[in-house]
Amino acid sequence: MRRKTEKTACGPERLCFDGSARNRYGKLLEEWYGEDASAAIAGHLPKPVSLADTLAELTEKLIPEWMRGMTLIREHWAEIVGPAGVKRADPVRLEGKELLLEVHHPMYRMAFDTPRMKAELVRKINEVTGCEFCTGVKFSAGGMFAGERKGERKKEKK
Repeated sequence: MRRKTEKTACGPERLCFDGSARNRYGKLLEEWYGEDASAAIAGHLPKPVSLADTLAELTEKLIPEWMRGMTLIREHWAEIVGPAGVKRADPVRLEGKELLLEVHHPMYRMAFDTPRMKAELVRKINEVTGCEFCTGVKFSAGGMFAGERKGERKKEKK
C-alpha cells in the first residue's frame, strides 16, 4: 500500500490524477500546439467507440456460439414453452444441433414428444437465437441432471 507522503511517478505514458502534473502537461501541450491544444491532440486520439459495440465484439470472440445460444434459450425459456412448460421442463445442453430437455413429468414428456410440438419448439428456439441453432429436441427423465439447476429450482419455490 502506498503512503500519502510518497510521490507518484507521473508521465505521459501513465494516467495521472495529480492536478499540478496535469496543469504542467497542459501548459507544455499549449506551448507546442498553441491555444487550441485540445483540438490538435484530439485529432491524434482514436475515435470513441460505443461500449455496447465493444462488449458485443468481445462476447463474440470470447464466448462460444453454443454458450451464447444456450444463454438466450434459458433467458427466453418461458416464451418458448409457456408458463406450464417452464415448471415441467428445463433445457440441459446441446448435443450437436439437438437440444436435450429434462422433463420432470411423464405426461409432459408425452406432450413434448409429438412431431408438431418438437417442430414448434425448434422453430421458437431458432427464432430466439436468430439462426438455425437447433434442428431437433431430445428428452430425458427429470432428476438425471440434478445439480445447480435443481438448486435454483428449489430456491424459486421458497
